[in-house]
Amino acid sequence: MLDVTLKAPMSFFDVTPLGRIMNRFSKDIYTLDEQLPSSVSMYLSTVIKVLGVLVVISSVTPIFTACLIPIVVYYSIQQEFFKKTYRELKRLDSVSRSPIYALFQETLDGISTIRAFSAQSSLLERITLMLDKQQNAYFLTFSSQCWCVSFMN
Repeated sequence: MLDVTLKAPMSFFDVTPLGRIMNRFSKDIYTLDEQLPSSVSMYLSTVIKVLGVLVVISSVTPIFTACLIPIVVYYSIQQEFFKKTYRELKRLDSVSRSPIYALFQETLDGISTIRAFSAQSSLLERITLMLDKQQNAYFLTFSSQCWCVSFMN
């Protein structure tokens, strides 16, 4: 992604806010460093446990294998529904987070001007509104994760 961004034409930087670019890079680095190793470990552990349980149950009760097919189909349909919804909610979360990063960058660049014109209160109001909007999107994302967990149990 860094290579593509560095080779992008200048019009890309004119159209795309700096906060959106920073948001994307920081989110990708966080995922690679923090979430990916534990997610892969948990995934492999769960797959091995589920396969072991399926083998044991199928060997003890062979009729279970016939009942397993509709269950797998049902969960696959539910998974597709969840993936589409979750992808859209993550997009909303990311889009609502980008202006916050852009405002932070603009604030750091213009801190002397903000203090000179005593614009701290209006800046605080803007950031509060942006954070409220972003937290609404994050709440929906978190709620969909909770729904998925409760549904799968």
